[in-house]
Parts: sequence; structure tokens; C-alpha cells
Amino acid sequence: KRMLKIRVKSDDGKEYLDCPRVVTDLVFNKAIEWYEKSAFKNNPIAQCKLGEIFLPVDLERSKEWFKMAASLNHPWGYSKLRKISLRIEKNIEEAEYWFQKLYSINEIFPSLIGHNYLKESVVDKAEKWFKKALEINEISLLSIGYAFRYYGFYEKAFEWFMKAVHNGYKEIQYNLGVMCEYGKGTPVDLEQALFWYQKALDDGNEDARKDVARVSNTIRIIDKIMNKDDTGKNY
Repeated sequence: KRMLKIRVKSDDGKEYLDCPRVVTDLVFNKAIEWYEKSAFKNNPIAQCKLGEIFLPVDLERSKEWFKMAASLNHPWGYSKLRKISLRIEKNIEEAEYWFQKLYSINEIFPSLIGHNYLKESVVDKAEKWFKKALEINEISLLSIGYAFRYYGFYEKAFEWFMKAVHNGYKEIQYNLGVMCEYGKGTPVDLEQALFWYQKALDDGNEDARKDVARVSNTIRIIDKIMNKDDTGKNY
């Protein structure tokens, strides 16, 4: 028996959904036969359906069907080839080619391409597409910083947060304080942490008040210890 996605009506009867069903080999082979008849008549949906069917068992055959759909400029073909290149074959250059194809027919936003690359830890390509998104005002400097932080690339996040704060995004000041205090994406620097916490407080973020007090106190303690140490006294 095989698994096949079959279109069935939703409970409310308003739409059809692709649902996985266990079918016999006879039904499975008949489905392939029907899809092939349609696919060879240049139906890109049927071609992609065949690509989906063969993807778990025959990668090359699957890619051939998706490429047929792509040759008809169908976004599903481009999208699946992009996923195969990026996630299965780890072929970044080929993935970039399919991303460009999707972008050229306005089927994907550049920021989404950036996020896809970050999921696979391809930071340089992600940054390139985020910059393209920035150029067309699809996302902000702050959004780019948040994206890098979300995927754990703290140095890049700090870099973009700094660009954001210098371009008027005051709401990130508190986060910069946290990153400086705990060494997220930048070396630990309590003076800088205090600077950003104080800036956040001055601009109305009352949550920063306790952080200003805490870090100020820590700095005083460290200074006191260092001064004692400089005089050669024990403590």
C-alpha cells in the first residue's frame, strides 16, 4: 500500500483539501497514469503532483517533473526546486537560481528568501536578500535585526540593531542594553549597557529603571574592588 494525497471536501463543503490517504498499489498507479496524461499535455499542476509523489522515493525523477513545471514558468515548480536545492542537496548556488526565478515573477518577497536562507544558516545570502527587501521598503532595519536574533545570529543582530538605533528606532535601546550586559553578539560591556538602559529610560521605558539601578550598582562594586586591588589592600 502507498500514501497518496487525495482531494476531499472540507467539513463545511466550501473547499477541497489535499489529505494523505493510504491507497492500494492499483489506485496509486492509476493516479500516476492520470497525472501523467495531464502532465504530458503541459499541465504544470499535474507535473508538480507527480514531483510530490516521487520526491520521497526517486529524487531525480521528482526533479524532472518539477523542472517541467518550472519550464512553464509555474511558481510551484520553482518553489519545490528551491526547497530541494537548499534543504536536501545543500546546493546554495542552485537554490539562489530558483529563488531568483521566483522573485522575477513576483511570487516571493525578498525578506522571505532571507528567512529561508537563515533557516539553513546561510547568513551571507540571507543578508543580501534582506538588503534587497530594505531597498523596496518591504522591511525595516529593526526587522532585519530581529530576524538574525530569532535564528541565533547575535553578532549580526547587534550590527543591525545598531544601524536601526542610529536611524531613529529608539525602541531597540533597551535590547541593546541587554545584549551589552550579557554579551549577546558583542563583548560584555557594563558601561555600554548602562548607557543604553539610561537612553531607554530617558525615552520613557520605565522597565529600564531597575536595570539602570542594578548595572550602576554593579559598576560601583567593581570600581571599588579594582581601586582596592590597585592600592594593594586585601578585601
